[in-house]
Amino acid sequence: MSAIDSLDKIHLSEEDRETVAENVAGNINALHGEYIALYHQMHEKLIELAKLCSEEKEHDQVLKLQSNIRTLLNILAKKKQVIPKELREKILESLALRNVIVHHSDVTFSEGSIQQKIELLKACYSQIAEILNNVECGAIDYKETDLSLENDDEKNEQEGGSNIE
Repeated sequence: MSAIDSLDKIHLSEEDRETVAENVAGNINALHGEYIALYHQMHEKLIELAKLCSEEKEHDQVLKLQSNIRTLLNILAKKKQVIPKELREKILESLALRNVIVHHSDVTFSEGSIQQKIELLKACYSQIAEILNNVECGAIDYKETDLSLENDDEKNEQEGGSNIE
């Protein structure tokens, strides 16, 4: 039984359990650790962008949603229309790999494969940082809508997403 599998025997919050699982996965393999660290940097940029594209009264809602990257992406791509769908798909692909690395320690990847995914993650981060910069300086306008997801398909996708991602 792996250390990650043993976490079920310890009483931790879901968020703490994720943090421990990420630390274990990152310590097992240096490239996995690098990937997880880059993933978190990208996630933080998404949160920053979501805050920037929301009114001050919505910042608490962004904080509540920050652990669900799928919801943030839906808001930024579909509601605020500030992130292109292609970038949204690449980020979701990055999320899927992050989840495999953290929750399925028995799955192995070649070094070259992980390096490619790290480069994809860096490109996503750069694209988000560029969008963030363009929104800050007014070069990109975002759609003025509230943060709620009105479309049933979006709600279903939101509900199907893992919360700690």
